[in-house]
This record gives sequence, structure tokens and C-alpha cells, in this order.
Amino acid sequence: MVLRQLGWLGAILLAAQGFASWAATSPADAESAPGLQSPAAPPLAVAAVRVGTVPGRTRVVFDLDGVPRFHVSSPTPGDRIAIDLHNVQDMAAAAAELFAGTVVERLHSVPDGASGTRVELDLARALPYFDVFSLAPGHGRGHRLVVDLYDAAPQEVAPQAVTEEAAAVAGKAAGPVTAVDAADAAVGGASAGYSAMPADGAESGAGRLSAQPPAAGGRQGVDISFSGIVEQEWAYATGRHRHQKFETLIEPRVGVKLGDNLAVTMIGRIRLDAVGDLGPDERRPDNYSGASAPWYNSGHAELSLREFYADFSLGRTTWRIGKQQVIWGQADGIKVLDVVNPQSYREFILDEFDDSRIPLWMGNVNLPLGDNGNLQLLWIPDTSYHELADLTAPFAARSPRLVPPLPITAVAGTDRPDDPLRDGDFGFQLSGFVGGWDLSLNYLYHYLDTPVLPVRQLPSGELLMAPEFRRSHLLGGTFSTVLGNVTLRGELAYNTDTFQPVAELHNAAIAESPELSSVIGLDWLPKADILVSAQWFNSYLPDHTAAMARDDSEQLVTLLYQQDFANAVWNFRALGLYSANDGDSLLQLKLSYWVSSSLKVWLGADVFSGTRAGLFGQYAAEDRMLLGFEYGF
Repeated sequence: MVLRQLGWLGAILLAAQGFASWAATSPADAESAPGLQSPAAPPLAVAAVRVGTVPGRTRVVFDLDGVPRFHVSSPTPGDRIAIDLHNVQDMAAAAAELFAGTVVERLHSVPDGASGTRVELDLARALPYFDVFSLAPGHGRGHRLVVDLYDAAPQEVAPQAVTEEAAAVAGKAAGPVTAVDAADAAVGGASAGYSAMPADGAESGAGRLSAQPPAAGGRQGVDISFSGIVEQEWAYATGRHRHQKFETLIEPRVGVKLGDNLAVTMIGRIRLDAVGDLGPDERRPDNYSGASAPWYNSGHAELSLREFYADFSLGRTTWRIGKQQVIWGQADGIKVLDVVNPQSYREFILDEFDDSRIPLWMGNVNLPLGDNGNLQLLWIPDTSYHELADLTAPFAARSPRLVPPLPITAVAGTDRPDDPLRDGDFGFQLSGFVGGWDLSLNYLYHYLDTPVLPVRQLPSGELLMAPEFRRSHLLGGTFSTVLGNVTLRGELAYNTDTFQPVAELHNAAIAESPELSSVIGLDWLPKADILVSAQWFNSYLPDHTAAMARDDSEQLVTLLYQQDFANAVWNFRALGLYSANDGDSLLQLKLSYWVSSSLKVWLGADVFSGTRAGLFGQYAAEDRMLLGFEYGF
């Protein structure tokens, strides 16, 4: 059984190598995809890193030989900035002494994904603002990626050029690292209408322009941006020989920056599905609170305000207030610590977590602690929970480990907490960078997002299932470090209360036990365009009983293989999940092609194997083929 289940791993590697040979000689090599470099052209390189300062601001400039595609995040908000350069494979070294006298303690780079580089800037202290943007060739310079680091609100920073003389505190310009000159300082940044973002913000793309020029004295006016995505995906259920979905997803995004210390973001969602089999029925699912529920939600359509939050700072703290997502943990496929936001299971775990995660109304405060630490505080008055698939939908829960294996004849309405003050959740994350390790300690006092399913016998003899929600304490943490071209990472979570269904009416067909969950992962980059990631999950129930459908200790392993071809115009991704206890599995395959920098098309497949009792095997009849595209605007 194990050999049969692992057979597809070899098929993945053979398919990838075969496709690599084809892509290397395909017509895509002969002509450029619109908006991208020619696939035949070499990846971009960072030719030089230059540093300069003025009072209140440090500027780091990366000189590139082409237009960068990048994404910015702040794993430890305020004192570390990570920049993923998706189409850059060569990074010039930058000695630590070249940043002497600046807020930057260290700049280092590691391969990222299939063909990119992750650049990390460790800062000597937490900063309230930073800004990252790209510049087109001009003023005697080529393409540049600019990072502005602010000690105070941008309007307090003198709008002067960062000259060679002013940059002297950054150390002598040696090797590829030189000081920022006036040509770079004359464009971008707070002095030219670019807006800074709070230190926990994120941005991607190729530069931004303000809606209007800055006011006198460097103070900015209103900055409005509009963007979004349109995604179309068709799924055909091969086991049932029928269309599963033909879904259009539109998510417009509006960003408004009011002055220098307030940014408001709003993201909507319009979902249209011509098939409608995935649900929900013609009603609002009762997992949502009144404030968070979609305005309309059925199998054929959804209209909702997905996210709506404001970013600002008060003293050294940064705040995000509103409807948002908070991500704890980075495991692939199965969640251990990423439980702050509930999830939609209309498509089981097949959808991307960013798309299936349900944003919540909450207060999110980050307070820098010393030079390398951060404290995140969360208060969540939103009483929304998992959106489960309807009982008649393709991905309805069927496994006895999820629903009581009893002849239930009636289902009552869900008893959902609805008092924002009394029923809200609270949590914190204490994170830091210690001795080369990223570490965090996490705590969450919350209602479990999956309803408990007690079953009671009525006087008539019928069995009534009455879903309800119950509290639990979660205590856990994460760790990660980079060892050459390997990243070691892990997560641990202890839940004080979990509720397992059993096949007997004692205690309403529910057995209680704490749960200790963990995952250890290794991410290996054998080449710049290849990522291989393996994970081992374990779930242990200390108070396990023989009546439970699951074992006391359950093992799950995953293998991710991802490779870029033809200068990242093509991407192949395969994720396999295998349960050692049940012998069932899930294999997800996806081949993507970037038609342009804003248009991606893909072909994929989701393949289940196993028996009805398993987490994956329960959907053995739901194998499907996928065809889709995504357009960004």
C-alpha cells in the first residue's frame, strides 16, 4: 500500500524533468511573453547595493538589469523586512560594515522558490514606517528597487537629497556597494509623493504613484489606488463525469492613504458559479456572525466585503483595526497554528488558504520589544466559524472521524455564540530573532471553529444531532532557521480541549481529549529554480479511548515539488499528502503559464485515494481536472 501511494512521487519527478526538457526548446524561448522578459534571457541580477542616509531616513537601493517582480512582507513587524525578488537569481554581496551607522544591522539573501531570491534586512530597532518601490531607468541609472526606512512619520523627514557626503556614515563605498546619489534621491520616497506604509504592511508589483503630489513641506495628501484580480476556474469531476464548478471570482481592492499615518484598505468579492453544486444552499450559512456574513451567498453567487481595515501607528505601536486575516504558521496543506481565522471548506482543503480563509473583524496591535522582538495582541469580537460544505455537496464531511457514525434522523440549528464581548476570542504572539532562529510563542483563547456534534435520542427514538461550539485554549510556537540551501521549520500546538465523535450515545456521542499537534518541515533548494519541501505532521490525543474513530497518534507526511521553467514563464507544482494511519492520500498537480505579467493560465488536477473512513479517502469519488486563468489589474 505504501509503495503504491508513494508511486506518484516518482511520476512527479519524471514528469517535471520531461517538461523541463520540452520547455527548454519550446517556442516560448524564441519570443517574449507580453510584459515579461524573453524566456531565453538570463534571470535578473542585482549589480550593486547602495546605501545613504538623511536625518530620519535610510535609503537602500538595489541596481538591477531589468524590471523586478517583487513582494514585500515583514515576518517580524517593524524590525525585519523581507523582499521576495521573483525573477532575480544573482545578488551581490553586501558587507555588514557598509551599513555602519545606519538602522540596518544586516542584509543577506537566500534562494527563494524556483527562480527568485529573498532579501532580508535586519534592523537595529523597530521602525514605524518603511516603503519599497521600483524605479524605471533615468537620471543616469538603470532599473532600481528602493527601500526607504523611516525613524519617524514621513512628514518629519527632511525632503533633501541623499548625497555621497550625507551617506558617509554608511561606510566607504567598496566593491559593489556604493552610496546613494542625488539622482536616486530626487525621485520616489516621501520627498516625491510616494507614500510610506506601516511597518507590518505588504506590497507587490513594480512601483506606485500617488494620486496627487505631496503638500508643501513634504506632507502628503490623499493617495488612492485601485487594483484587483479576476479569476476564472472550471472543474470537471472525472469520477462522476459531471461539471463540478464553472466559477468566476472578482476581487476589487481599493487603498486610501490619508496623510502619513492612516491607510485604509477595502477588498470586495463577487463569486459567480454557473454550476452551483458546491453550495451553500439559498440561505446565509449560520457559521457567520451578522457583521461578517456575505451580503448574499448561495451556490451560484456570493457578494461580500472580504476585508476592510485601517492601518495606523500610535507611538511605537502599529495598529490594524477592521476585517482582516492573521496568519500564524506556514505549513503546507494542513494547519497546525494557522487557526486565528476560520476557513471555508466548500472545496475541502483544495483551495488556496488565502482564498478559503474567512477574514474576521478584530483589533491587531504590534508592539516592538527591544531590538529583535515583537508582541502581537489580538482581540476578535467576530463570532464567525468554519463554513462547512452542505450535507449534499461534493465535499460534505463523510468520514466517521468527523461526524458521528450513527443513524441520525434529524439535525437541529447550530447553537452559535453571538455576543461579541462575552464570546470574543483573545490571543497573542511573542516573536523574535535569536541566534539565527526565528522563534514565536503563541496563545489563543477561542471557540473551536469546527462545531461539536452531540447526538441525543428523542422520546420517539429518533437521533437528533444539535451542533454547538465550545471553547479551548491553544498554546504553541514556531521555529525556523536557514542552513545553507535548506530551511528547517516547525510548529507545535497544544489544545486543551478537542471533541471527537464516537459510535455510542454515552456523553452525547462525544469523547473529549486534549490534543498535541506538531509539524516539522525541510525546504530544500537544490537549484535556484527548484524547491523540494517535505513535512511530517503528528497529532496525539492523551485521553484517547477505543470508541474514537481515529487513532491516539496520527501521522501525515507531505511532499511538495515545485520548479520554474523558461525563466519562470512556466511553473510546475505538485503537492502530495499521505496518511500513514489510513493509507489514503491527496495529490494536487498544477502547471501554470504566465501569458503576461498580469495574466496567468493553468491546468491542474486533484486526485484522492483511500477508503471512506479516511480524511482524504472520503472524497475518492471526487477526483477532478482544473482549467483556469487569473488576471490582475
